[in-house]
Amino acid sequence: AEAPGCVSAPWCARSQQRVAGLFTRRLPPGGSARVPTSHFSLLTSFYALPSRAGSFTRRLPPGGSAHTHFSLLPTLYPLAQGPLPAGCRQAAHHGLSSLAPPPFDLSPANIHHTALFTCFPARPGSVCLLECLQTMELLRLLTQTPSVPGREERIRRVIQDAISAPGLFDEIRVDPLGSLIAVRKPRPAAGQAVPARPARVLLMAHMDQIGFLVRHVDDQGYLRINPAGGFDPRNLFARMVRVCTADGDLPGVMNAAGRPVHLATEADKKKIPEVTEFFVDCGLSPEEAKRRVRIGDMVVLDGPFHELGHSVVSQCLDNRVGCWALIRAIENLDHHSCEIHAVWSVQEEVGLRGAGPAAFAVDPDFAVSCDTTLCCKTPGVPDEDRVSVAGDGVCLHIMDGSMLSDMGLVADFETLAQQHGIRCQRAILPRGGQDGAAIQRSRSGVRTICLAAPVKYIHTIAEMTHRDDLHSYHSLLTAWLQSLT
Repeated sequence: AEAPGCVSAPWCARSQQRVAGLFTRRLPPGGSARVPTSHFSLLTSFYALPSRAGSFTRRLPPGGSAHTHFSLLPTLYPLAQGPLPAGCRQAAHHGLSSLAPPPFDLSPANIHHTALFTCFPARPGSVCLLECLQTMELLRLLTQTPSVPGREERIRRVIQDAISAPGLFDEIRVDPLGSLIAVRKPRPAAGQAVPARPARVLLMAHMDQIGFLVRHVDDQGYLRINPAGGFDPRNLFARMVRVCTADGDLPGVMNAAGRPVHLATEADKKKIPEVTEFFVDCGLSPEEAKRRVRIGDMVVLDGPFHELGHSVVSQCLDNRVGCWALIRAIENLDHHSCEIHAVWSVQEEVGLRGAGPAAFAVDPDFAVSCDTTLCCKTPGVPDEDRVSVAGDGVCLHIMDGSMLSDMGLVADFETLAQQHGIRCQRAILPRGGQDGAAIQRSRSGVRTICLAAPVKYIHTIAEMTHRDDLHSYHSLLTAWLQSLT
């Protein structure tokens, strides 16, 4: 039986897992409600339910209905610490009984506590800790799926699965280089006509990550590697890696050739090795290594996805955040008059190689490159070199080493951000580039802007971005798409 004032909670399938169910409940402004946890749709696979329940916050319009994905997974939603963002409510789930490993016993005897949540009148732009289970799970899955330049098959499958929900896109295809292209036709509001020639918009996020390719397996079984993308060798010592072979992934340890600290001379300790001096030890005999690993197999740094304070931390947030934000922006859309071509491109990290052909094929009127940028407001970096500030919103890249954004588009985005109460900031990156440069110069030229999430410690295994910046990223992109006529 359903709780009074609630509607049914249908299951929602995404990939090979089930996400928390959706239900609606009417709440008065500032009111509260108790709902038995047995009325929540729980994940019964993929994650073990720990003994302590989680919490999250979500925007709620005063007096409006709340469509909310509830979860009892503190792995994804740790109990909130400190004050909540203004205009948000907290849904704290208390007292979940300890459960054995799957299959779970979800009987009333085992899940018997209630969840208390209170809503507050929301201000525009108020932010979630992260908005629902599948949102955070998708970002985690994107960061944990290896795909270096030229080896994007795995991440493309994940993204294609995520965007294949009915009604999200009208066409999905893969171009000859491997970029994933999805088309969404105009969806005007009731009473509005579809323009005879709707504006064609290109949204692009590169889906490759920096990594390595095996170039040699030596007679001791060590793997010699070639970088695919830019690394700072200082961040590569004694790292766990994943070697992706045709027969499965192998764990390994990456280190630089040379003496360990107990044997090193003072000169040895001061030396910074070249990236090509690093090798990978998979703990295999020479015969096993040569049998299982082939030249061209990809190697990626292997680190988990974490939530730290108000931020998330993982490898390759550059540019899985851009991929994620593009998906979320489309999911947020209701009505729009433009024709949207969403592209998850290949080989950006080795020279923007996938962007040009995809942009040529789409032939857009406007384009947005969805990427990340430096956030260097950290010790040891002068304030004038910080590029961006964590928590101040998504960046409108005015300039980087590869392109200048169209200032008319910059003005449009800033106006929309002000109207909708969405935080954003301007940024200039002195060096480096992104797919927008190749888009901008396609055919006879394309009006292009780059949106970028501020990321600390970029191109390391511990990239960090603020939750507020994630939220503003997809919210502003959605607002712009809806504004086009």
